[in-house]
Amino acid sequence: MNKLLLVLATLIVTLLSVIMLSSWPSALGGLAAWVTTVSFLIQVIHIIKNKDTSGLSLGMWSSLFFGVACWSSYGYKIGDFPVMFANGITVVLAGTVIFLKLWHEKPWRRIAER
Repeated sequence: MNKLLLVLATLIVTLLSVIMLSSWPSALGGLAAWVTTVSFLIQVIHIIKNKDTSGLSLGMWSSLFFGVACWSSYGYKIGDFPVMFANGITVVLAGTVIFLKLWHEKPWRRIAER
């Protein structure tokens, strides 16, 4: 029930944000950037707390790392600080997830055991 309430609250807040900020695209974009960036922080905290990365795709996180690094560089090139900064933080968080996945699953240990 709590998960359903969380999803419902998220949908309501999303709808209200889009309606209220539709006249200010920069504010809506800034809100979107910060909320998505914080979502990755929540994932990193979850991984550190539970020490479980088995359900995460290394390919997906590597692709995300590449994409947000490109977005951050793009933000720098066009002088868009929010794009550069939010994606730069996400680069660090995605890199942290990749590191934690490799650390917790220790693929080099399996290679050494062969």
